[in-house]
Amino acid sequence: MIVSAYPGRNKVFALTGTKANGVIDSMWSTTNNGETWQKSGVGAGSDPIQIFALGILYDPAHQDTFWLYGNYVGSYGAALISMNGGATIHKFGIDPPGCGGFCEDEGFSVDFDDPERKTIAIGQHEASRTIRCSSDGGTTWTNIGGTLPAGTARANYPLVLDAQTILAGCSFMISAGPTYDWSFGGTPGLYRTTNKGGSWTLVSRKAVFEEPLVVNDTIYWTIYNTATLSGGLLRSDDKGATWTVATATGLLWSCRPVLLPDGRIGMIDSDKRIVVSSDRGATWTAITPPISVPAPWGFTYNAPGKAFFAWQSSGENNNPVNGIVVRLDMDITPAQSALSPGKL
Repeated sequence: MIVSAYPGRNKVFALTGTKANGVIDSMWSTTNNGETWQKSGVGAGSDPIQIFALGILYDPAHQDTFWLYGNYVGSYGAALISMNGGATIHKFGIDPPGCGGFCEDEGFSVDFDDPERKTIAIGQHEASRTIRCSSDGGTTWTNIGGTLPAGTARANYPLVLDAQTILAGCSFMISAGPTYDWSFGGTPGLYRTTNKGGSWTLVSRKAVFEEPLVVNDTIYWTIYNTATLSGGLLRSDDKGATWTVATATGLLWSCRPVLLPDGRIGMIDSDKRIVVSSDRGATWTAITPPISVPAPWGFTYNAPGKAFFAWQSSGENNNPVNGIVVRLDMDITPAQSALSPGKL
């Protein structure tokens, strides 16, 4: 499941993996900071949401547009798109060549520097050396991951930087985690191509997880520390060509980094607290008590509602009013020089 605050709007989505009529169909939203939740994406003409959702990617220049992706369950594909703020949802890039009708998506990235949004990359669930890439906005697809070195872990997490430059986080499935024997499937590493998969260069041997955060000229990516069995943070300032371990350990490996309105980076630490860094991951300060769910997985911040929303690790779950999503009220006043999410 995932919970996601809609940028610039007092709206939060929760995709909780509830089953309806035997299939996954469970997108909820709140516009009153979690006091009540209602089904979303079910307007006239919508395609069913039949996935265990893993992410929502918002178009920064077109606020009504976002993509939803996750592990495939039904017959409408693992990636969907809304172009009206979630009123309706439609299948996107269903069954591109090579999937055999069973595409499952673990990561999703779009070239937002291109106003036509032509270059899109999808990391396929449980697939090594497989990254589906489109150069025409999702009409046709090719596998650009086949040129990754043999023996690499699953190429789950792509990041498109431009039409030719793409990063591939080869690691373990976020839904299973790094300690499941069957989830390893190869050697982890972070690879970079400058010719759209013609060749790849190993730029880090770290096991990156989840979607990275891009802030101006900096990329932040959660890593897993095999020595301490916890997470850390990797950072690049040169389009992913070189990487620095900003934080070695002590963070939650399943949590993707979050940019807060005041320009600080937020994560969850090993003590289940939301922590923030104002020095690009060098040091962290706890700003909340431990999150009150048994196994927190990640968090989002709803700026208009002045509240954090954190959620529990789960496969199938009930709707968010039943306690798998918690709200922590906090006013984080935007700084005059606060950074904005963006593309390199």
